Amino acid sequence: MRNKNLLAGLLLAFAVLIIGSCGQKKIYSHYEHLDNSEWDKSDTLHFGIPPVVEDGFYRGEMGMRIGLDFPYENLVVDVTETIYPSRIQKTYTLNCTLTEQSGQWKGAGVNYIQYLFPVGSIQLHAGDSVHYAISHKMKRIQIPCVYNVGINLSQQ
Repeated sequence: MRNKNLLAGLLLAFAVLIIGSCGQKKIYSHYEHLDNSEWDKSDTLHFGIPPVVEDGFYRGEMGMRIGLDFPYENLVVDVTETIYPSRIQKTYTLNCTLTEQSGQWKGAGVNYIQYLFPVGSIQLHAGDSVHYAISHKMKRIQIPCVYNVGINLSQQ
């Protein structure tokens, strides 16, 4: 009886894992390291995604890793997305809320806190590529304790 329950539990866990991974296929994930863990207002980070293989809808996410001593509750960034070869361009302004009202970090991590923020969904055709440019829009010129900023793109 114990072996049956163990087998049933393993099968259930496997089924949940398979179902949870269905629906989205990550096709790109890359993070840029920021020198001295500071994000300067003049530092625009660029991400070039190679041409996609299939037509479809794709979802972008901006990822960020910050230190535990990050001094702000939120961070405002502009993410400019350009689709090639059509040169269709759209800029998203993200107000990235990093803490709960209680002051606790919303992200996950131990030595640093990681966040993912949705950028938007786009329709791409086979052979289209995408370029993302990310810059912060805070009043302060240098934002301390930002270790990495990146882009993920998944097929929906």
